[in-house]
Parts: sequence; C-alpha cells; structure tokens
Amino acid sequence: MALSLERIVELLGRTEAFARGSDEELRALAEGFEERDVSSGDCIVREKEPGDGMFLIVEGEFRALADGKEVGTLGSGNVFGEIAALTGGARMASIEAVTDGQILFISQDLFQKALRKSPGFMEAVCLSLAKYLD
Repeated sequence: MALSLERIVELLGRTEAFARGSDEELRALAEGFEERDVSSGDCIVREKEPGDGMFLIVEGEFRALADGKEVGTLGSGNVFGEIAALTGGARMASIEAVTDGQILFISQDLFQKALRKSPGFMEAVCLSLAKYLD
C-alpha cells in the first residue's frame, strides 16, 4: 500500500533524530524514501557489511543482532542504519524481520544531501547518535 507523503512526514516527525525538523525539512527528506515490504525472517541489513542508506519502520517487529546475539527490538517509528548512512561505515548490527512489515529506505546520497541542506537535522542526528557512545 502506497504511503502518502504526509504519513511519511508524520513518521519522521516522531523519531528522535528528526523530531526537530520543520515541516518543510521533513517533507524534503520524506520525498527521498522508497517503500519496501518485508516478510518474517527477512534479513534487512547484515552486521559489518557496508551501509548504503537508512531505514524507517512503518509497521512490523524487527530484532537487532550483534555478534549473533539479540541486542534489541524495533517497531513502528524506529530508525536504523543512520550511522552507516551518515559515515559510510559498516553496519553495527544485523536487522531481521520478526513479523511481516513495511519499511522505508533512503539512500546514503539522498540522506546526506538532506542533512547538508539542514544544519538543524545534522545537529539532531548527531545528538541521537551520541546514545551509541555510552
């Protein structure tokens, strides 16, 4: 089912990384996302592989695995892959679908362009990434 631009903007606005964005900034970022349907058991990204973009979960349940061990669960409104999308580095964890679901993907190039256009986004993303340093 195709999501409206307004729904994507709404989802982005609820995330820690993008909640400070203006409607115009969120709309510009939202336009870069593409929808993907996933099935239970699908591996969305693999730990240590190069990152090519960021994901936003629309619906479904997902688990994060590092070194083969579950380190967290994710659901609607959660973002993953933002570090790799920002740095071009390797994925920090594998993400697997526990249930069927829908995710949104934005390429690294489009993600970085959006951040360059909005210093406020860059600051918010950096602050949200700081939680990984603890």
